Order: sequence, then structure tokens, then C-alpha cells
Amino acid sequence: MFEGQPCGWALRTGADSAVELVQSTKTPSRRVGTVPPPCEAGTCVYRGIDTPLGPVVVVEVAGVESEVPTGVWLGLVEGDQLRFVDLWEDAGDPVIDEGIALGPAHTLAPFDCEGSLALFAQPRIPGAEVMPAPSSLVAREGAVSGDAVQRVRCDALPVGLP
Repeated sequence: MFEGQPCGWALRTGADSAVELVQSTKTPSRRVGTVPPPCEAGTCVYRGIDTPLGPVVVVEVAGVESEVPTGVWLGLVEGDQLRFVDLWEDAGDPVIDEGIALGPAHTLAPFDCEGSLALFAQPRIPGAEVMPAPSSLVAREGAVSGDAVQRVRCDALPVGLP
């Protein structure tokens, strides 16, 4: 269930690697997708957030050696589909601090761009703001669906990414 949300969004497993995002209202709706590949065999933590652009799901791939996730994915609703995007893909090597892998210095993060959902590279650990994001991550920036967006007209969606 989406914590603290008045609407009845729930995320549940389906057959095989399927996952369903279901809203139980007067007219129930359902979005179906496939869990991120690392979650098929590993442990993942799912967290649902209701945003002004609709529901999103933050998925953290559990780390074996520490509480720091080894990957982060974002579940996005597109039509009747639930699609997951790897926010750390192409983000560079993990930062190591005192022998602990903290994940990459940058991540893709969701933004509300005048009613359209877009992903932009952002620093995610202290000190990363002084380093440019990897060009491979920047190349993945942009609108999730629809027309191109201008970053200057965008506000970060507060979804609590690690």
C-alpha cells in the first residue's frame, strides 16, 4: 500500500515476474509491468509515492554488504503499463567511503516539467555537486514520454531517492 495516501493504490505481485499497480476506487484501475531484472532473483524494497503527476514506485535493490542499495529503479505509469527505469545505469562507478560502496555520485531523478514527467541527472552524495555528471547519464535525460522538455521549467518531484 502507498503509505499515508488517501487513495487506494497498492502494488502486488502477479504471475512470473509481473507486478501490478492497482487503484481501488469506484472505477478500479490496474497498471501491469515487469519487475526490474535485479529483483527477479534478489531482494528489493518497493515504496509507492503519489505525486501530482500520478503514482510512482521507488525500487531499491538491497545491498548484501551494507544498508546502501546496489541499484535504484523508478516505476512510472505510461497508459495502462507500469514501466521501470534504472536510475543508476550509466551513472559511473560507485563511490567508496571507508570500504563501503555508496553507489554512483549522480543519479537520474524525476521532475515535473509543466505536467510532464522527465528525468534529469542530479548529484546524490555530498560533494558530488562539484563534479559533472557522466556524459552517458546526461545522454539519458529528458521527457519520459511525449514532447521534449526544457529543464528551466521543471521542479523536482520529492520521492525520497537514496
